[in-house]
Amino acid sequence: MKKLLYLLIVLSTLASVALPVNWQIGSFEMGQGVARADTLTLQPSDKDNASYEDDPTGAYGTSISLYVSPNTNYRFNSLLEFDLATLPDEAIVDSATLSLYFYSHQGAGSMYGRTVTYYRLRRADWSESQSTWNIYKTSNNWTTAGAYDTTNDIDTSLSTTTTVPGSINNWMAADVKTLVEDAVANQSDKFIVKLCDLGSTTNLSD
Repeated sequence: MKKLLYLLIVLSTLASVALPVNWQIGSFEMGQGVARADTLTLQPSDKDNASYEDDPTGAYGTSISLYVSPNTNYRFNSLLEFDLATLPDEAIVDSATLSLYFYSHQGAGSMYGRTVTYYRLRRADWSESQSTWNIYKTSNNWTTAGAYDTTNDIDTSLSTTTTVPGSINNWMAADVKTLVEDAVANQSDKFIVKLCDLGSTTNLSD
């Protein structure tokens, strides 16, 4: 997937709350204490990276693409982070959607219709420029290479999925409301996810 992506968050706030100038404001009725719906679109991501099992020391933070693949000994995963610090403290998240553009796939198999899973990443101090299949930053290994350890690397209790479109050059959207709410409440406004394909092994990647 090329790095065509965005995080769309719809919020309920009070009309008396001042919003940052970079917000896209939806329709609402003005008045002291009147609830209104506002939309925040974050694009591009603050940090992102892909890692490859067959190149365990390669760092790809400057790559134009994100990849996932389930292939044995050739698994690909990606990491993605958004800073949500601009959300007002009083805001209630009504919905949150993470959209990525499905640009291409490789291999003889078909990615169409496969499931991509998004897990909350526990390693908040991961480095975009240094992280690889083996490490999340210089001199710091993932507990399990590829960030698979459920105690230290990822939180499987906070996850969501999306389905790969039936053809390339289409958007794929994931409902990440629960992950966004957790990021605001518990993760210092850092929305960080690992993308992976946990399905059956096949000769493909996207």
